[in-house]
Amino acid sequence: MNTKAYTSIIDSVEVSTFETSRFDLKIDTNKLDGIATRLTKEILDGTTIEASYLHAGNGSSPNENRGSLGVVSELDENYTAWVEGLYFDNFNGLWNSNYGITGGVSRKLGPGELVVECTRIQDTQTQEAIAYKCWITPNIMFGPQMTF
Repeated sequence: MNTKAYTSIIDSVEVSTFETSRFDLKIDTNKLDGIATRLTKEILDGTTIEASYLHAGNGSSPNENRGSLGVVSELDENYTAWVEGLYFDNFNGLWNSNYGITGGVSRKLGPGELVVECTRIQDTQTQEAIAYKCWITPNIMFGPQMTF
């Protein structure tokens, strides 16, 4: 298998498994009740496309599937903006909605980032959020968030 061809198409791949109910992660029986993956590719300097997929078996409930396709752009050394199209199938609480869109902008400010984001779910809801996140370690952020 030629992996070099794939690395020129995809920059990073993330895969995770999770339980959707207590003790339902049974890797030894080839049953993955919850799995998620994300693919990223830088298409221009500072601009990345991301695609993700999540499957949750939910035990006896209908299987839940979610997907997204988005663009993230570093506008300059202080600002980042993003927009993402969302797809849902049997998403808990949004039974009559299959699509959504989310977008936002963040600005480096002091020891952290100020984040403003808006999400619109088909025929269901619009949600705005503002947050300030401080870096605790290079991989961990902490901060308050208000959602309207």
